[in-house]
Amino acid sequence: MDAETCGGKRCNNRRDLDKRRAKAEARRQVAEAESAAPSEPAGSEPERTAFNTYEEEHARRERQLADLAELEVAKRRGQLVEVKGLEQRWAAKVAAARAHMLAVVTRIRQQMPEVTTEQAQKIGEFIQEAMVEVAG
Repeated sequence: MDAETCGGKRCNNRRDLDKRRAKAEARRQVAEAESAAPSEPAGSEPERTAFNTYEEEHARRERQLADLAELEVAKRRGQLVEVKGLEQRWAAKVAAARAHMLAVVTRIRQQMPEVTTEQAQKIGEFIQEAMVEVAG
């Protein structure tokens, strides 16, 4: 198996290759973000301060690229998850748990005929109270 090249160099291990790929991906994402950023209104110039030298802006951009590369590596390692997907999965799990809790009374009535209607209703009330308390 040939080692892939990393910016003109040969990558001798997987870690170097992952770092270079993450950095390239981070650069791509920064370029996309810069091109998608809303442009300045016509006739206005970008705000200039004493800190907007080329070297400072270049250093800031490099820090951002490094941050993006770190995030990409952490994501690949499974240390980060997307919030949107996580929210959807948790909402589905909470809905399933609620449905199961509400079904307890029916299951008790089916599997334990000796439980009276009043007892089943009281159990249902306890379950509802517990769910309200957990929901906050």
